[in-house]
Amino acid sequence: MRTTIDLPIAVSVTDRASMERQLDQAVTIAKTQAMVEGRQGILVTRYD
Repeated sequence: MRTTIDLPIAVSVTDRASMERQLDQAVTIAKTQAMVEGRQGILVTRYD
């Protein structure tokens, strides 16, 4: 049984609004991929 998959998405931005928008898009992509593969969830990390 596979329990993890790598789907790295890097987001580099200069302003908060752009960061929020790009993170929302990344989460949407990760959720879609997880659903296709029958995964139970995603993990999103943020750091400065």
